[in-house]
Amino acid sequence: MANLSITGTTGQIGGCTIAGAGATPAIKLAGPCKITFSQGVCAGTTGNNDVGLDLTAAAGAEVIIVTTPTVTGALGDVRLADGRIITWAQARAGIVDEANNTIIGIVNVTKALRPAVAVENLDYFKGQLALAFGQTRFAIAFDDFVDAVIGAKWQLNPPVVAAPSLDNSFSGGFVKFQSDGDLIYKATNPFLPAPRAVKWAIGGRVIFPSGAAGLNAGEERFIALRADGSNYLAVGLFKDISTTKFVFKTIVGGVVVSALSTVSLDANIHDWMLFWNPATGLWGSIDEEQPVLVTATATDLYSGAVFERHGLTTPTNNMLIDAVFCAIQSTGV
Repeated sequence: MANLSITGTTGQIGGCTIAGAGATPAIKLAGPCKITFSQGVCAGTTGNNDVGLDLTAAAGAEVIIVTTPTVTGALGDVRLADGRIITWAQARAGIVDEANNTIIGIVNVTKALRPAVAVENLDYFKGQLALAFGQTRFAIAFDDFVDAVIGAKWQLNPPVVAAPSLDNSFSGGFVKFQSDGDLIYKATNPFLPAPRAVKWAIGGRVIFPSGAAGLNAGEERFIALRADGSNYLAVGLFKDISTTKFVFKTIVGGVVVSALSTVSLDANIHDWMLFWNPATGLWGSIDEEQPVLVTATATDLYSGAVFERHGLTTPTNNMLIDAVFCAIQSTGV
């Protein structure tokens, strides 16, 4: 195609080549569009004498980059509302321009939130959420247990908090999950009754001291985020799916969907996260890996934010959690 002009539309761009646009932008957005670049690279250079993407007519638009485009022009990659031109790499790092157009790089979500969780820095955490998700209002709860005390926002049922540190990579307490059904849950009222309508992220830092070794038949050690008695979201160790990789799993309406992380199960500390964007689906990420798409099906987390060890037939080794957090986009002021 020669060029693409989009006005006030929600959609997806990928697996295409835009060339011969001449003096007009290869892609031009107008109004409050919500566009996701995914499902193949959007490419094109030949005959493009302007830019790859133009946002000068857009206002309140949201651009989500899952697969980084390479479409470009003689003047550069992306023109913002104020006329500045930036590269796709700069755009993917996350930016909000003067017309409140937001560009989000999905790959950066885990990396952005990781240090904020580690130090329990609320202001920094809020800033990284805004950058990663293009939203400024989130209901937030997190605790890094450095004081070996569960914060007021969380309750135990019945894990114990234990210190000292596990190793030199962090200090302070961790929560020890010793038995089936041990859990932490948010103590106050739920964030939101139906989070699938908004963006949310939930995660923390976890260690399985024995890695994948010594698993009994049917044993599963994981963090389950329950929606109700039969539906849940989870990330962790599922022997029936993989004995070598972390697993992301969800059950919605009786349908089981799972996806493998690229990160191997071991006895090290790992940062883990599940995050939901209504425009792109449920994603999982361990440490700073490229997020893995789990499902595009409408997905709630339990808005009381439960972290649980569940499904063991014969518990063997502890699961230890060093930090937890939950953030759900607020629709209020």
